[in-house]
Amino acid sequence: MPPVSVALYLDLENLPSGVDLDSLMKCVVGPDSACAVKAAYGTAEGMPRGLRDQLRDHNFLIVDTPHLTRKKNRADLMISIDAFEKLHVDSPAIDRYVFVSGDSDFSVIMDKLRSYGKEAWLVCRKADQAIKGLTKSCDRVLFIEDYTREAAQRPATAAKDELVEVLFKKALARVGKALPVAVCQVGTLMKELDKSFSMRGTRFKRLTNLAEHLEQTGLVRLGRDPKGTLLVLKVDSLPAKPEKDSVRQKDKVRQPARVAKTPLPATGPELPDDLAPPPTVAVTATMTAAARAIGSPPVVGAQMTIWPMEGPDVG
Repeated sequence: MPPVSVALYLDLENLPSGVDLDSLMKCVVGPDSACAVKAAYGTAEGMPRGLRDQLRDHNFLIVDTPHLTRKKNRADLMISIDAFEKLHVDSPAIDRYVFVSGDSDFSVIMDKLRSYGKEAWLVCRKADQAIKGLTKSCDRVLFIEDYTREAAQRPATAAKDELVEVLFKKALARVGKALPVAVCQVGTLMKELDKSFSMRGTRFKRLTNLAEHLEQTGLVRLGRDPKGTLLVLKVDSLPAKPEKDSVRQKDKVRQPARVAKTPLPATGPELPDDLAPPPTVAVTATMTAAARAIGSPPVVGAQMTIWPMEGPDVG
């Protein structure tokens, strides 16, 4: 497989003073890729010497973009035009475009590049991820704060280890019962769930080491296919999906409660105890009440007569 061709564009106004280009280049240009375009855009006047030295050491083309106003230069516009021109010239062909900036204007060019089947990566500040539509327009997000000299000197933290473990479990939950699955495919799902996912800064360093750690904890069982690809063969102890339980609970709530039926009281006139009709003539008593209401003669039963209660004389 030919190496992935990378074009890297830096917006110098969005670079912190302590950026470490060595660590950034190692991340965006891995062992399976080659950087065909390296360009930095910004105001050359007043550029920190340390940054200029790093750009020179990595053979960056420095494009001077003087300010049109006090606050705005043309760096973002020139980067977008150059990237789009490189797309159509296609010499050399670029597979992955990496933009180091937090400007929301780059969402347009990243969307366009992706529509042509190209990868679009964004390296921005952590605060820039809140910009609406910016991080959703790219395939992967990296944070520039993780590529400074201070970050390179920081030891791996337990918090980062826990984050990647939780993300691995979420990716396995998405896989569901479609096992076995390659560990590298789990890594792809992790990137889909969190575009800022990276093993950098964890004690595992590599995804395979994380998978082997989770096997030791009893979460997964690993194996290899005939080609030597590491596979997740079995998953244990993953929590059940909560949405199904919530649906069941909702169904239970919606079921109407059964109400006991209460028999309606028998209607009819009240009679003295010595004249109370037996159950067999309860209907006759009701008919007698109706007859009294309209002034009709009393209803005569089979062997007894039920007189209406005191009231107007009936003929």
